Amino acid sequence: MSVYVLFALTVLPLIFTPGPDMLFILSQVMGKDAKAGMMATIGVCTGYLLHSILVALGIAAIIVSFPLLFETIRWLGIAYLLYLAFGLLKSVFSTKKLQLDRKTENNPIKKRLFYRTIKS
Repeated sequence: MSVYVLFALTVLPLIFTPGPDMLFILSQVMGKDAKAGMMATIGVCTGYLLHSILVALGIAAIIVSFPLLFETIRWLGIAYLLYLAFGLLKSVFSTKKLQLDRKTENNPIKKRLFYRTIKS
């Protein structure tokens, strides 16, 4: 049991160190609301928990010892990242079209934000 305690003491400082996951959570809170931030936090912590359990069980050593399994997981990861990238590009181009349509409108909210930032 002491091995698990030592492992937890090693992992916990890494979890609480700021990094890209903290920036992701902050962007969710600022871009949406506190509920989105809580959901992002739960998702990140669940990922940490799953990863820590897999490492503690030695699953990584098993995956590395089977090159075909490792390559399959690697290529699936690459395919998933490409899927996310194309989805992001698709949403960016559809958002630009919406922004071009909105630029022609007279938006009083943008004017209020503009004047508020000048006053401060």
